[in-house]
Amino acid sequence: MLASLDGAHRRACKVRAHSETAHGTYNRPLRTPPRGSPWAPASSAELHSVVSSLFNSSYVGLRPEIWQRVPPQAKTILDVGSSDGTLGAFLLQQRPDRRVFGVECDAQMANVAASRLTGVTQADVESLDWSDVGDAGEFDCIIFADVLEHLRDPWTTLARATDRLSDDGVLIVSLPNVRHISAAWSIYVDGGFPRRSRGIFDATHLRWFTPRDARRLCEDAGLAPQRLDFTFRLFDRAGGFVNRIVSSQCWLRFVPLIRDLLGYQMVLSARKKQIKI
Repeated sequence: MLASLDGAHRRACKVRAHSETAHGTYNRPLRTPPRGSPWAPASSAELHSVVSSLFNSSYVGLRPEIWQRVPPQAKTILDVGSSDGTLGAFLLQQRPDRRVFGVECDAQMANVAASRLTGVTQADVESLDWSDVGDAGEFDCIIFADVLEHLRDPWTTLARATDRLSDDGVLIVSLPNVRHISAAWSIYVDGGFPRRSRGIFDATHLRWFTPRDARRLCEDAGLAPQRLDFTFRLFDRAGGFVNRIVSSQCWLRFVPLIRDLLGYQMVLSARKKQIKI
């Protein structure tokens, strides 16, 4: 969900190795947009059209596999890689007494998200001062939706985020599955490692994860994985009759090898490890 306007620059601000990052925080009061506002819930279809025309549509939009994992009781939420704020705005609509904060590296996206969320910090997440994010307290839910694979050191970033998670909070991670059959086809049949503008082989990816790697990533950050789900498809590109048939087969999640080969996207929920005294 972290994205920029053009292919070469998209998420590039997340991989600057030694440049200084200007941190900026945009704060907006928690409110319901007035009727007729471009960000009002009643005009969600119009909003999607406007946003899609401004940003790469592959990296904006509402993702049910993410928001369905957010605990209904969560009142303070952090969306790391908040993009244009679509997910956070939806979470605010669900529960008006929530506070939803975002972190976004792209200045244009952060500016749009700031008009929709409780507060947005514009920063490179790997050089972020986590004390600048949101309020001083802990978060009930932290979301990393398609962010960690773009980082040089996702392990450290996730561990720092875990420090801001409440003891009974939930951290949600979404990652592409490099064990998917389309990746195996590209490497072992076509004989190459593609560099694409989207998907598993997005040219801006710096890290790749299998389901086992995703669990270890969370465990190394001090988290205990609770649940791992997948979105299923056969082909790399979304859509099409075959992919629709595959995605509807709920039984796939109960057959480990087939699950790992047809699971295109992994969504993992985790909680803090409980220290036994």
